[in-house]
Order: sequence, then structure tokens, then C-alpha cells
Amino acid sequence: MNTDALNELAELIYAQGIIQSLVLQQTCTQQYEIIVG
Repeated sequence: MNTDALNELAELIYAQGIIQSLVLQQTCTQQYEIIVG
């Protein structure tokens, strides 16, 4: 996920909240990927 997309997602969550739980997985490059949600 690129930085712009991540920032857009963060702004959307801040404005509207999370409707569904997210399940994340940490990758070997110390980043996170969305598994479910």
C-alpha cells in the first residue's frame, strides 16, 4: 500500500470510524497488510 493510499485510509477512518474490525499482519519489511476488513 503506498503512502498516499494509507493516508487516505487513515483520514477516512478518522472521519467516519471503523465499521468493521480489521485484521492486520506484519510483513518481514516491518509494514502491515490488511488480511480481513
